[in-house]
Amino acid sequence: SSVSGLGSVGGIGGRVADSKNIAYATIERCYFKGSVTTGYANDNDAAWAGGICGNVLRGAITDCGCVATITRSTQGELKAGLIGGTNGTMTVTRCYATDQNNTRLPLVAGRGSSADVTETSCPETIATRDGMKTYLGDNWFYFTVKNNLPIPASLGKYTTDDPTVIEGDFVFYPNDNEASSYYVKEYIGAGGAVTIPATITVGGNSKPVTKIYTEVFCERSDVTSVTLSEGIQTIGNKAFYGTGITSLSLPNSITKLGDEAFSACPSLASISIGSGSMTVSSTTFRKLPSLATITVAAGNTALKAEDGVLFSKSGTSLYVCAAKGTTKGDYTVPSGVSYVYASAFAYCTQLTSITFPSTMVSSYNDLFIGCENLRYVDFSQCNDWEQGGLFSSAGVTVRRNPTALERVSYSKHPFAGLSEQTIIYLPGDKSHDANGEKNVVIGSVGTELVLTDGMDFDPKVAFTFPSSSYDRTFRVHITTEGYEDKGYTVCLPFASTLNVEENSQAKVYAPSVIEDVAGVTTVTFSEVADGQMAAYTPYYIVVSSGAAYVVGTGSGSVTQHQTAGSTAINGASYQFMGSTATIPNTTLYDAQKPAYLLQSDGQWHKVPQNQPKAYAGPFRAYFQATDANAARALHMMLEHHHNNADESETTAIVQVRTIGSDGTEYYYDINGRRLAGKPQKGIYLRGGKTYISK
Repeated sequence: SSVSGLGSVGGIGGRVADSKNIAYATIERCYFKGSVTTGYANDNDAAWAGGICGNVLRGAITDCGCVATITRSTQGELKAGLIGGTNGTMTVTRCYATDQNNTRLPLVAGRGSSADVTETSCPETIATRDGMKTYLGDNWFYFTVKNNLPIPASLGKYTTDDPTVIEGDFVFYPNDNEASSYYVKEYIGAGGAVTIPATITVGGNSKPVTKIYTEVFCERSDVTSVTLSEGIQTIGNKAFYGTGITSLSLPNSITKLGDEAFSACPSLASISIGSGSMTVSSTTFRKLPSLATITVAAGNTALKAEDGVLFSKSGTSLYVCAAKGTTKGDYTVPSGVSYVYASAFAYCTQLTSITFPSTMVSSYNDLFIGCENLRYVDFSQCNDWEQGGLFSSAGVTVRRNPTALERVSYSKHPFAGLSEQTIIYLPGDKSHDANGEKNVVIGSVGTELVLTDGMDFDPKVAFTFPSSSYDRTFRVHITTEGYEDKGYTVCLPFASTLNVEENSQAKVYAPSVIEDVAGVTTVTFSEVADGQMAAYTPYYIVVSSGAAYVVGTGSGSVTQHQTAGSTAINGASYQFMGSTATIPNTTLYDAQKPAYLLQSDGQWHKVPQNQPKAYAGPFRAYFQATDANAARALHMMLEHHHNNADESETTAIVQVRTIGSDGTEYYYDINGRRLAGKPQKGIYLRGGKTYISK
């Protein structure tokens, strides 16, 4: 082909960039043969022209080659090569460039002041056939039987001496010039169940099938199962990426699994790995939300699986944790693990925390994508954890949502995709940068503390924080007849104020008197001035109209593993308790010292035994008996100060409710006398409201 133009000219593309100069180009498996001519108006400037592209801002060039005559039609300097030039970071892997006389051309000819080019597995000299195999490899380039230069293997089927074999649903290609074995080059089937054969017939002879090429089944969601025959040795990059397979059994013959070979398979639930000593990429198994089991044959000398987590046999590398596996709750990565690979914990919604060992020195991208229930990730012991551009001996920069430019500029982003509700603990011996992120603790100093309702807060270390917030809204109860008061309990680890929305009414109460009279414990709640609440202190909030929410009042501090709070009243047989972490039914229930919870129906209920749903959630409060008198009834009242200035010193009961030891709620008349049941006529109190029966 012949290509000509002005400025940056290439056989396949001209200038690859964007207006903001942040584009990152991925160019792979391209080949050009022909002539390229560039015209440039300014004779004083060098012209960039390439067999593939004239100018690439930054990117990765892989498995590309050109045989090109490159010229300039105007006076001036010419920079000619596979890529005409760059002014950014670029990797060139398994590529070559030559003119029509087999004279080697530069791979990246023009290099600006910010250029940083890395060339890997690219031949120093140009030769034919076997002369460049050492660099380019049969897997990546097709070396024809004729005495000419290689072309990318994916384009081999377009050569005049095409050795393609089509059998069944597959296109096969020889692994070498002798065609002693073949690999699966392309899938042409209709999906469903797929079986990769052990052999094919070529010219009447049986030939083994040993490889599955790059992207053969990529994003074929209609492929629902695959059977890999014994004899398959290599599975290429993204070979089964995004397929619909539900299980995977790797035969003993497998020796190599490529990048993302089985990644992003949404239905893949089980992986069984044979005894072969195989090489696994850091990204072979990524983003598998349905993965429940991983097993490895006992004889495998490269890998092992423990509780649904795949490790290297030595235990130094952690590849993937099964998202739906047996590893649940608070998980501690075993000591000895040094490397944690990309997306290792992606979609592990059953995990509530992950603690990393002091032996960890490196981790890859997107470790925690989809981990919506993680309370914290703890790197506080990882003093030797370094990651090149993003991580260095100077410290760590936290980025939960890196920009496209940051993705390019820094090699690894382990926190990318991690929810803001998850607290990150980092060691305090380096100059770490929280980068404005919330819920980051560096040593003993934290950023803004943001608490999520329903998610336990149990601080791993003692730390200070400059500000705080809590994402819970308190709303009035709406019925078919109108509004009813609704009560809530709260206990937070920081000082706060109840913020009442416009045209709303809500108050904060705290127990002021707890006394025993005639076998009944009476608890009186008094209104808290200005709705101000202290740290680690339980409160009762009543919303009469509209809505309210809590606002942190400034800086604060927490103590390691402090979760409990209480309002102590000396000598009382019941105490008002609170917790920032869940108290399960098995802990909360005490036959001798009963507890009472405020339930969703607005009533206080005695905690029964063996009822998992009867528990104290995080940032909630409850009553707990302090002695063994389980039969005592609990009688609660609220009182508040009137707004009328003339009555500012008086109090009035606004809610009366008695709960017997069996959880029964009683009715009271206007004078507070208990009734035998709901009265047929007259005035009575229930649930904080006055009713009239006629």
